[in-house]
Amino acid sequence: MNKKEVILILKLLSERLFFSVHIRYAHDGFGCSPKAIGRSIRCTCLGDGEMTRWNRTDFIGVLDEQYLPDWAAEKLTQLTGQKQTAPTMGGMTM
Repeated sequence: MNKKEVILILKLLSERLFFSVHIRYAHDGFGCSPKAIGRSIRCTCLGDGEMTRWNRTDFIGVLDEQYLPDWAAEKLTQLTGQKQTAPTMGGMTM
């Protein structure tokens, strides 16, 4: 992952920290850069794959990949693998 792609923990009311809707893969938006003025973050839920937009303040913080539950690490691998295999157009890659 590059500097702007991180795993974030969403602030939701729940008893379990690693409840599947809490863990989001932030892939772009000005909110991904700590010194940027913007606060918008586009991310994908690792639990259900839903792509959403949140504000930086909606997250508790960044989760180090070594602390990811197994199911979330598997989903993250799937997501980042899909991104690397970009669609082709008439034999040309984009």
